[in-house]
Amino acid sequence: MVRFIDRMLAGTQFVFPAADGNGFLRMEGLEEKAWQERIESRQTFYREGIVELDGIGGERYGADFVDLDDDQQDAVLEIISKKEKPARFVFAESDGQGSGGAPAGNQPVNEDFLEFFPLLVLNTRQGFYGDPVYGGNDNRLGWRVIGFPGPPSLASTMDGSYTTREYMIPEAEWPYEQHPAVLRYGNR
Repeated sequence: MVRFIDRMLAGTQFVFPAADGNGFLRMEGLEEKAWQERIESRQTFYREGIVELDGIGGERYGADFVDLDDDQQDAVLEIISKKEKPARFVFAESDGQGSGGAPAGNQPVNEDFLEFFPLLVLNTRQGFYGDPVYGGNDNRLGWRVIGFPGPPSLASTMDGSYTTREYMIPEAEWPYEQHPAVLRYGNR
């Protein structure tokens, strides 16, 4: 996740991957300026958040966050999140009968308005489950955890040679081919 977050905070050069999977697109003008302002805001959140983590670690345990053991780090995270550590989550057995429905939006949470800890949690999830092209999901581990092999490359998601159709719920109340997100790119 560190590489993903580092890339996300580095600047505009890692925002939009090229459709062929080779590199990233370059932004210019007002678009680049708007993204750079957004990234600078996140950089400030991260800097201030890390100072706060280290401050709490120093105050309670006499060490920076990174030097604490797992239990101490968890205690610091409980303080900064203002919540108790959640219980271990265990997936229940499923009969495979989901209710279907339209897919969630690509970005259901606007990260521009999050405080440090929720932003860190969101970015950690994005790095763990996102396409490896963005610098996270090393060796597709996040995808393997949920049983998703993922596309062989970003290019295969754009040229139509890869589909997630096998993961769609057949009984969904909407026809996948008619969903606005699918129609936007045309049926292949």
